[in-house]
Amino acid sequence: MDVAKATEFKNLGNQAFTAGKFEEAIQHFTKAIELNPNDHVFYSNRSGCFASLKQYDKAYDDAKKCVELKPDWGKGYARKGLAEFYLDKLDDAISTYEAGLKLDPANAQLKEGLERAKEEKENREEAQTNMNNPLIQNLMKSVMTNPKTRHYLNDKDFMTKLNLLQQNPNMLQFLLQDPKFQEVFGLMFSEGAPEEAAGSKMEEEAPHVQTQSHSHSHKEEHHGHTHTHSSHEHHSHTHESHSHQQTTHSHSHTTSTKMQEEKKTSSSSLSEADQEKAKGNEEYTKRNFDAAIQHYNRAIELNPLELIYYFNKAAVYQERKEYQEVIKIVDEAFKVAEENNIKDFAKLAKLYSRKGNAYTGLEDYDQALFWLDKSLVEDNQQKVKDERRRVEKLKKDREELAYQNPELGEKARERGNEFFKNGDYPNAVKEYDEAVRRNPKDSKAFNNKATCLTKLGDIPGALKAVERAVEIDPTFVKAWAKKGSIHQTLSEFHKAMEAYEKGLKIDPENVECKEGLSKVQFAVMYGGGQGNQEERAKKAMADPEIQAILRTPEIINLLKDMEQRPNAPEIAAALRNPDIAKKLEKLVAAGVLKMG
Repeated sequence: MDVAKATEFKNLGNQAFTAGKFEEAIQHFTKAIELNPNDHVFYSNRSGCFASLKQYDKAYDDAKKCVELKPDWGKGYARKGLAEFYLDKLDDAISTYEAGLKLDPANAQLKEGLERAKEEKENREEAQTNMNNPLIQNLMKSVMTNPKTRHYLNDKDFMTKLNLLQQNPNMLQFLLQDPKFQEVFGLMFSEGAPEEAAGSKMEEEAPHVQTQSHSHSHKEEHHGHTHTHSSHEHHSHTHESHSHQQTTHSHSHTTSTKMQEEKKTSSSSLSEADQEKAKGNEEYTKRNFDAAIQHYNRAIELNPLELIYYFNKAAVYQERKEYQEVIKIVDEAFKVAEENNIKDFAKLAKLYSRKGNAYTGLEDYDQALFWLDKSLVEDNQQKVKDERRRVEKLKKDREELAYQNPELGEKARERGNEFFKNGDYPNAVKEYDEAVRRNPKDSKAFNNKATCLTKLGDIPGALKAVERAVEIDPTFVKAWAKKGSIHQTLSEFHKAMEAYEKGLKIDPENVECKEGLSKVQFAVMYGGGQGNQEERAKKAMADPEIQAILRTPEIINLLKDMEQRPNAPEIAAALRNPDIAKKLEKLVAAGVLKMG
């Protein structure tokens, strides 16, 4: 077993994963496992790679091994649950996520995974209950009894689609693009279909399937230690490695190839100092901080002019959140540099950023920005620029927090309502803006602002405001209705339908959502004219959600079969899948796909 060499391969694997080179990353993690088969982190990281390649069977095997090696580590259960979800083992996934949450109740990955698995299971169970839909029964009766449509019973293509509709009522929006089905429905309703078939059941919400991105998170993990920093703490504590490369971790070390080559001398004391630094790095990696400090102190004793030793020593205290000690060590290094006329700008820049990070930890954001700016003057590093932006946001967030006052926010919203009633929409918007600054959780103020902006013709601004409203309060039915209306104005019918359906899921009798959904379904059915559909399709193709659906292998294969082999049995099997049916429905509503 060679732990150090295995760690090197793990670091290479992390780099490859970050670059999106998943197969290369797998090779590195495999070598790490060969050298140290008892490290659960290696299996976890390789499982993440397999999941990113959609090789979920292999992802599951590695995740299972990870849990066996470290049964008290929540991240392993998140890996295992994800693989089970995509292997269509929903019950197993739910059990795995629940087991993980017992160990780590605050783990966001486990919470989101459990919610997704339960929702998918619920959607599938709901789809099974739709087989006896009265609307479908009345449709069949109309086809068989009406002389104008009875001949469709001998139409193989029509009957195939009708069977699909019986199996999955959610295909209704998809099939309504077919002129034959339009004729049948028109005759059925003109004959006076029963109220339940013609009305209430048409208003039912189709099962909602939440899609999951395949960009699986992958962080460098160290022997079961998961470090959670406060909102103000620096997220990248850089640390110099014994190979003369800058190493930083997600909360400690991450490898960098831009490390300045340290000058070599024939002095035995300098060689010994490097050895002490290497030992300190190794102890730091193991989170043996006291031992790491001893080695760095020894390195400084042997060669007090090497600034990197101070930098690494300060990293230990940064990790411990002893920020005043970090500043003390960095100032000591500055004194050494000044007294000995050391002009290594790259190393000085690192020390400046280290001091800035310490002030960030102390929540002294002005001083943090000052020292980060000095670092950027010496060496314009992207990670320091990123950190500066983060600190600026922390400072802004704190200032906004200090400004908040819900009582004053309520008064501002009331003033906005008065302006709105009087038709003074610009001043109403100003008051609603003040309301949300005073109370960023006021969903009503955001929704009211959306209404005003719609009146003023600022549709994109209105959409942004109403999206904030439903984000704050997902049960706010009026906001879902407003969101659907805005999407309909933009001819984004697939998004309008989704918004209305979410509103109806909360309140099935909501008039705004019911009427809005009916109107958008009519618009989808008749396309709004050829030019309108082409325009919608062009716009929809820029929608990341539509792009993701069209890149899905099962959709690609299904559309190809529907075009080349419309009666293939594989089509019926695929369309029984509620997830696939929902995706096709969105393509139709977006104008990308047309039936008939």
